[in-house]
Amino acid sequence: MKSRSLWIFLLALGLLIALVLLQPGTEEEDDSLWRKNFSQITYYAGPRKADSTPAIVLRREGLVEEEFFVESPDRFPVKRRANHTARMVFREWNKPTVKGEYSAKDRRELEAFLPQAAEGELELSEGQQTLRLTFGPKMPSGNLLMENQAESGRYLLLPAFMLDKLRFDPLQLRERRMLHYPSESYTASIRIHLRESGKPDRDYVLSHEREKKEDGGYDDLWQTSRGPIPFNLGNQMDNMVKAIQIDRFNDEATVKAYDLNPLREKATQILKIEVDIARGKKTTLELRKAGLRIEAESYDLLLHPLGDFTDLTAERHIREISRQLGEIDAHYEAQKKAGEKKDPAGPPDKP
Repeated sequence: MKSRSLWIFLLALGLLIALVLLQPGTEEEDDSLWRKNFSQITYYAGPRKADSTPAIVLRREGLVEEEFFVESPDRFPVKRRANHTARMVFREWNKPTVKGEYSAKDRRELEAFLPQAAEGELELSEGQQTLRLTFGPKMPSGNLLMENQAESGRYLLLPAFMLDKLRFDPLQLRERRMLHYPSESYTASIRIHLRESGKPDRDYVLSHEREKKEDGGYDDLWQTSRGPIPFNLGNQMDNMVKAIQIDRFNDEATVKAYDLNPLREKATQILKIEVDIARGKKTTLELRKAGLRIEAESYDLLLHPLGDFTDLTAERHIREISRQLGEIDAHYEAQKKAGEKKDPAGPPDKP
């Protein structure tokens, strides 16, 4: 009897283990073509010849902290910091999702969409290994066929947007933003120094703390050396500083026509901003008044940490930040006057 019970127990245990191990969906399905970590992505537009130069070169550099760069040897040969779109290009090609696969026997049905030299060529490099890929024209479905030259006759169906990003104007892949905020980070302080011809220099340090509320949100507490300021004054200044970006690069055709060095030396206003980001980096920016008029827009000079470059930014930033400093000054003056009204006679005389 005991022997029979033992056999029943072992049989039930075996069935349970089999159900756990063989249960459908326990293994994560992966329909990606490969898993790589490419360091360089190079796109050649049109038929590639021996003397062809790439239309776009994207690079990933750094081990601990990755940085991405972009250049276009013919149009914009200077290597510049790349933006989030370039990061996405690496992510998509490191692990491309295949939507279908065809072979040489399908050539007649696919003839209009087969890979061809006119669509360009892509090189993906990882260490000493390089993949060379060719493509067909975009299908009505929004996909395209890709062929790895090392696996001739094997046609893989990929989303066309993966290649479309490499056909962007190179300027669209350059970073324009000055400040980057990691998850859960915020502006801890803003140090501002404004120099204007014929006026005293103005120095401000806006300190920012976040006080957690019971509902999980935060109260923004801003102050300067003169005391607290309303959160709207602090937050508005924070947003103004975050809005500073590169609006025109110095190697654009419309900017190259001007010599920026004399404008840099003759600037009548110089605004230096140092932003300290909690759980992030400290970034220093410098804006110099230029009033350079290009295509009905006015620009000032921007010196920034994305390389040793002087680019252009919208001329409104110096004006808006200067006005906001005036609002902060007005707040303290109003406080002072309110205090004087409460005690117009001042403290009583000592006996």
